[in-house]
Amino acid sequence: WHTDLLLAHGAGWYAPPDAPESAWKIMDALLADPERLAQAGHCARQLAEREFDRRVLSPRFAALFGEITPTGNASVSVPRNHGGLPDVG
Repeated sequence: WHTDLLLAHGAGWYAPPDAPESAWKIMDALLADPERLAQAGHCARQLAEREFDRRVLSPRFAALFGEITPTGNASVSVPRNHGGLPDVG
């Protein structure tokens, strides 16, 4: 699913694991087109902030745990700097 997600958002490329030459072709093309590489980096950052930021994921996990716990009561509080991870965005 990661490959599909990255490709759908213009945030990455795919090279089959059994065809290393295709990875080299992709890298050569990217090195020849820094704008395209920068755009993919921008798209990857936007995707990460929109889909994987802890402020986005915490409520999703809380809802999921609320669905599967016997009481249906799953409360999650996200500390400002959970685990020493830097804030994104």
